[in-house]
Amino acid sequence: MTDELYATVKKIPTSEILPKYKVSHCKEYVIIQEDTKDILQFCSKDYKLMLNRDVCNLVENLLKKYKIKFQRITRSISRTKFYIDYFLKIKNPIKDILPGFQPCISVWNSYDGSLKHHVNFNWAQEKDHIKIPSPSCHSIDTCSVHCHEHLEKFIKNGKKDKLCFEKLNLKKADFDTISKICKKLKLSVEIKRTAIQNLEDNIKHGLQLSMLTAYLAINKAIVTCNVKELPEFKYKRKKALLLELI
Repeated sequence: MTDELYATVKKIPTSEILPKYKVSHCKEYVIIQEDTKDILQFCSKDYKLMLNRDVCNLVENLLKKYKIKFQRITRSISRTKFYIDYFLKIKNPIKDILPGFQPCISVWNSYDGSLKHHVNFNWAQEKDHIKIPSPSCHSIDTCSVHCHEHLEKFIKNGKKDKLCFEKLNLKKADFDTISKICKKLKLSVEIKRTAIQNLEDNIKHGLQLSMLTAYLAINKAIVTCNVKELPEFKYKRKKALLLELI
């Protein structure tokens, strides 16, 4: 997967590789993989190619600066869309309220313009890597001058997130709460049924019934239902769920 992630790609005029091709609007250039000459995507002259290596180095150099060990897991689609998760091996500031979770920095990038390169911040379950968005750190463009600042903030300080989760844990909830939330957010019947089952399982494993456990149950259902749904769409649903509750 590393070879695919760091494959050498470049943007060239379409005429260089397809001299007889009748160029149309927004297809004046192509993104190619240099070693194979495979065309990954047509694009316009204005399209700015951001290499995976540059995006990943932004995160990895900062983690190395703070001597933070990490596990990197990469998923790609059609060699043009990339989802890179960095699971951080550091002291968990929210372990008292969410044991078994670890901080996770996710980097997204694409070579076809379908996914804007950016970083988002999450807390991930260690056993299955199901992620919940950070309440205090929002997604940010990797080209933003504030990106480095946001990365440092997430690494150094999880107190705001901990406080948010503690407040959710103090709110009362029941099984009907899940139905009401799913209805308001227009989540599918499958997600609602799965979330209710998840909540039942959480209670069986000793977790108290609260808005926090209801939230975790719905978030997990969003992730596990409709496995073909792209991560960026699942993330929007998860973020909308979190914003609804906090």
